[in-house]
Amino acid sequence: MRVPRPTLRAVLLVLLGAALLAAASFLGRPELAAFGGLLIALPLAAWLLGWWWVRPRGPQQVRVQRRLNETPEVGGQSLVRLTVEGHDPGPGRELLRGFQPQHATSRGDEPVTYLARFPLRGGYRLGPFLSIRTDPLGLVLRTQPQDPGHELTVALPPSTQVSDGDWEELLPSRTQKGSEADTLTRPYQEGDPYRRIHWPVSARQGRMMVRPDAEDHDGVPAVMLDRQSAHYGGAPTWVHEPGGGRTASTASYDAALRTAAAAATVLRKGTPGADIAAFPAWTQGRLDTLLASSVPSPSTAQPTLGAGLGSLVIITGIPGDAAATWPGRHSRRRVTVLMHGPDDAAPPSAVLAAWERAGWTWRTLSAHTLAGAS
Repeated sequence: MRVPRPTLRAVLLVLLGAALLAAASFLGRPELAAFGGLLIALPLAAWLLGWWWVRPRGPQQVRVQRRLNETPEVGGQSLVRLTVEGHDPGPGRELLRGFQPQHATSRGDEPVTYLARFPLRGGYRLGPFLSIRTDPLGLVLRTQPQDPGHELTVALPPSTQVSDGDWEELLPSRTQKGSEADTLTRPYQEGDPYRRIHWPVSARQGRMMVRPDAEDHDGVPAVMLDRQSAHYGGAPTWVHEPGGGRTASTASYDAALRTAAAAATVLRKGTPGADIAAFPAWTQGRLDTLLASSVPSPSTAQPTLGAGLGSLVIITGIPGDAAATWPGRHSRRRVTVLMHGPDDAAPPSAVLAAWERAGWTWRTLSAHTLAGAS
């Protein structure tokens, strides 16, 4: 970008000079040949001088700031305010890479506003801002980036299929007090002492429920997102890659990401330090990037339940036979599985039987209904 480039004017002069040289050779007119040679030599000399003439002079103290009026969401748009401060000896162009308009010109310290649209989830880049310098005749130009650009991620909005009250039960805060018996019980598991059975709650729910020990309430709740592509069907969707292009995803996986975004909101609000894990693991680590750029993985993996005592929510599609091995033999967590798929889809009966033996509960989520099973 720092190499001088000929402008359209320079290219036209060279073509005209070549045409005059051809005419001079055919007509035998030396004055046409001299004029054609001059037209060719002028852009060439301007290009050679351009290494000196349009080079940056002195330290550049240009400060570029971009502000979005709101957090971008998929399918929406945000107003971007571009401000350029400091000395810049030439006009500038804001490259938007696929946005409309294709460029926004800033002159002096006047701010520029434009709408940026985000049709796909994933990574986007605004910029970089380029200073453009030309020679007095406009035959060569040289561009130089003044900033690295602004990276942002656009994620799906959180799902509303699970109500706030449901999330409070699924992901109780560590500071939650035991004022209501139903929120302090979990299904009976083999090996639990009978003295911990909560008989009134068991009678209301029609199954054996136990009151966890005090340390059970102090466990940190956890959320695990299943990224295995074999568990997610449905219509294809697309993810915007930061460097350009797009990657295929599925509608059911996007629904799982929206549920994960809702869970993240609850975790961050009620339990500082708690976060969302994924299996297979998400290498980039940042939750916002996971919710924006992640796609189903062809790998197979098992959720690592660990030795924690807090509640666990597994967000998945419609898992296969391997999900029968998900319950840990010594797991003491209260586990809920949130599945995303068509209303008539369900895991194999062996999987549901294994979850029931472990005391797990599950729900099937779709675009229109919320059906529960246990």
